[in-house]
Amino acid sequence: MINRPTAAALALFASLSSPAAAAPPLAPTANWVVDFAPSQCTAARSYGTKDKPLALVLKPAVLGDVMTLAIIRDGAHSDVSQHNASITLDQGPPIPVSMLAFSPKGQKRRVEMINLSLASFAAVRQSGSLSIAGHGVARRNFLLSEMGALAKAMDTCLADLKQVWNVADDAQAGLKQGPRSTRPLTAYFDSDDYPQVALRSDQSGLVAFALLIDEVGKIADCTVIQTSGVATLDAQSCAIINERAAFVPAVGVDGKPAKSAIVQRIRWALP
Repeated sequence: MINRPTAAALALFASLSSPAAAAPPLAPTANWVVDFAPSQCTAARSYGTKDKPLALVLKPAVLGDVMTLAIIRDGAHSDVSQHNASITLDQGPPIPVSMLAFSPKGQKRRVEMINLSLASFAAVRQSGSLSIAGHGVARRNFLLSEMGALAKAMDTCLADLKQVWNVADDAQAGLKQGPRSTRPLTAYFDSDDYPQVALRSDQSGLVAFALLIDEVGKIADCTVIQTSGVATLDAQSCAIINERAAFVPAVGVDGKPAKSAIVQRIRWALP
């Protein structure tokens, strides 16, 4: 069963901790909940209890081919960290991933986030279990079910979202001009923005992200659509754009400001 609430979407987003021994598979304690929010689609399922909450959250990009997967759990506040991890579906081979772990401001919980290509995520729809493990993170096994119904609900949500934001093929015909940044993208970044954990590991890469821009030029959502393979670089790209960027909204064929989206790219390169 898929529930469709009217509440605002769960705020997304990555570290696990601990033993080397494999944890027993976790069975879901609730149905999948798909949130048809104004600027994003999210799906969440509880694997915990009222006293010890644990949720698996999915957020597909409106444009591009990335699925964000997050684990949200109780936990004391701690610094942002990055981990080399892997995802295993059923008994298949491990898929290497970069995991970002952080504590949302003012909240006593821990978020563990991974950006996966849709090609890598596609197999999840046919899988019965999902295992996440890696250096410095605990192994967790999630039992999966109702994935077919979930996929259909998410596809419907994304189709609706693309119409609302004028990024579907037929909706784009209603635009006279797309949104544009008021400054060159590189003007929003400086050398001090390079994540220290990426610097220490000599990590670099190209990040592409889709921005939903509303009728007044405000960023409604930033989603990575091409991962650099480095979790901190992906997250830092959206964080800086959300904080500093300004946009001129799209213009409809009627001459009025309109909702739309724009794809931007930033290359993080070491000195």
